[in-house]
Amino acid sequence: QLNPSGLLPERIEASPFPEPYSIKVLHVKDAGSQERVYVPIEGAVTQSHVFAPSRVDETQAAGAGARLGQGYFYYCGDVYWEDGSNQLILSLCGF
Repeated sequence: QLNPSGLLPERIEASPFPEPYSIKVLHVKDAGSQERVYVPIEGAVTQSHVFAPSRVDETQAAGAGARLGQGYFYYCGDVYWEDGSNQLILSLCGF
């Protein structure tokens, strides 16, 4: 889900961002609270056909961003590039 205190570029509204969705991701660890843009929902668990479900670390982020010079740098760790991840990146670009 979109982190309500996450850093968004100027003139970007929260409304076009995707609703929470299931995503296999390489999380960002130790990101600051404003740097975590797309975060796990409360109580999220892993899904696997092989391993038992386990709680997701809610301090990690599937998407993170920071100011870089006069712009921004964003990361999305989706392994399979789900439609929601594409929408996340396009929303950050203002589309």
